[in-house]
Amino acid sequence: MPEDWERAVAVVAHPDDLEYGAAAAVARWTSQGKKVSYLLATRGEAGIAGMAPAEVGPLRVEEEQRSAAVVGVTEVEFLDHADGLVEYGIPLRRDLAAAFRRLRPDVVITASFELTWSEDGPVNHADHRAVGLAVLDACRDAANGWVFPEAGPACASIGAAYVIGSSEPTHFVDVTQTIDLGIASLREHRAYIDGLGREFDPDDFLRSIAGYVGLGAGCEYAVSMHRYPMGSCRTGCRPVSTASCSFPKVITAIAASLGGAGLASRLGWKRVYLGGLAANLASMALLIASRSVETNQGVAYPVLLAATACLGFGLTVPALNTFTAEFHPGAVDRSVLVLNALLGLGTALAPVFVAIFVGLGAWVGLPILAAALLVGLLAVSLRLPLRAGPAGEASGEPGRADAGAQRPAARAPRPHAAIPRAFWVFAAFAVLYGFCETMNGNWCQIDLTALHVSATTASLTLTVFGAMVTAGRVLFAVIQRWVPSRLAYHILPFVLAGVFAFIATLLAHGAAAGMLAFGLAGLGCSALLPLTISFGQERLVSISASVASGVIACYQLGYGIAAFGVGPLRAAGFTLPEIYGASAVVAVLLGLLSMAVARRRPSPAALHPRPATHLT
Repeated sequence: MPEDWERAVAVVAHPDDLEYGAAAAVARWTSQGKKVSYLLATRGEAGIAGMAPAEVGPLRVEEEQRSAAVVGVTEVEFLDHADGLVEYGIPLRRDLAAAFRRLRPDVVITASFELTWSEDGPVNHADHRAVGLAVLDACRDAANGWVFPEAGPACASIGAAYVIGSSEPTHFVDVTQTIDLGIASLREHRAYIDGLGREFDPDDFLRSIAGYVGLGAGCEYAVSMHRYPMGSCRTGCRPVSTASCSFPKVITAIAASLGGAGLASRLGWKRVYLGGLAANLASMALLIASRSVETNQGVAYPVLLAATACLGFGLTVPALNTFTAEFHPGAVDRSVLVLNALLGLGTALAPVFVAIFVGLGAWVGLPILAAALLVGLLAVSLRLPLRAGPAGEASGEPGRADAGAQRPAARAPRPHAAIPRAFWVFAAFAVLYGFCETMNGNWCQIDLTALHVSATTASLTLTVFGAMVTAGRVLFAVIQRWVPSRLAYHILPFVLAGVFAFIATLLAHGAAAGMLAFGLAGLGCSALLPLTISFGQERLVSISASVASGVIACYQLGYGIAAFGVGPLRAAGFTLPEIYGASAVVAVLLGLLSMAVARRRPSPAALHPRPATHLT
């Protein structure tokens, strides 16, 4: 079992349920400094024959508190449902969800809720079956702020629930060093053991079961369990951990955006392009490698971090932009528009491929396919005479080495040119835009799970968002003769603000409305980033060749704020609808900043910014 968590809540029906094996695992965890709380549905008042419930209840509470203390647990809570009469239903789910929101665990432990103990064993207690199933449902309830809103702020911290004693175990805990504490914990239930009316030795009982499990686990004593992933992360990561996967990506993307042109001046665009493809291939190789260690989160998570820390995208896209312009010197604007449309098409199709491969139960097939295509692309690209200099002195076509000779030289930035103060207005706009786009691109699938939308539909919605971003860029490029791009630049942020406000109320409108809303959000985002770069290239003349890299770096910073910052907000109890509502304010600020960016400027000559080699 992964042990990279900090807080756990163990939930069972009766006092002594946890001591039949789980307590030895709890002793291991508390010895590591982890915080474990006990949550019991009843006081066990109907558990001892011949003793009145009014007498048994307080006695068993006392025994449970002593038993918990043996294994390092100081927090024991009772929900006071009736022993023997616990019902699966809304009241129980509400009580459990409220406790989870208050305790905010990373993992939840419970006992088997199967019908029988083993295939031919006795029927499991009705209370066990009711509590176990309710625990799994309450984990999801606790994360949904629209369910039981009176039970406190939503808790999205639960990564997984583990069921002790399952007939189909997926994980185990080595309790060789703590089995004695587990036995001592069970011995504290003296009144209950005496009331069994038969000989029962806690030492023999626990060592026999834990020893049998240990044979399969490869240790002397072990406790087995079945793991149920919770929340949006299929590996059970906490929201903060999930979002932090974006951090290396943001850092490397900013570095590539700022340093790509400098590398090209030293190494040439072809080497930068090939280096980007190789970096993408390395990223896919790491994703494929993570498949072999995905059950070990302590290893899998660093591998995924390394896979996201990839320079590929930041190196390849500027190179492709440059080569596209070199291949079509007479139609630079049209060729760059087509390239950006193709890039957008790839972004839109990615969630579809993810849904297909995940639906087939073979997610690793997608990075394998991508790696194979990258190998082919590398093999073809190595043979191509790809050349492009600062002034565009060569093209990628054989026999066209002088194709750029008659074109004007690019306006290169002066060495160590000071950054104009006006640039920071563009930078602020790019940061806010990056935040807004990422709120849609990264979080829309998770937001739709609150509507009980299937993973396929959620992926399709993300595809609609990406497709509308691409379609919007093409649309505004086509209609700029009739609808000035400067006007679109001022209107789109307010469209985005309205969409964010609507997304905050999606629970009242349903899944179809969600797809429509995120599609409109894609349209609202579509032309803003390329127009920001185009305005900058025309206004900030002294650094025009560096505007694109600077703006994209700031965009990546905004991406990082949304990708990394929303997770902690959710863990702190804020719901995604609330965060989307606040994002509407960010979009309004974006609209106000658009006035400063385009102040006293005509519409750019082209919607899509030109490569630095073709700024004239």
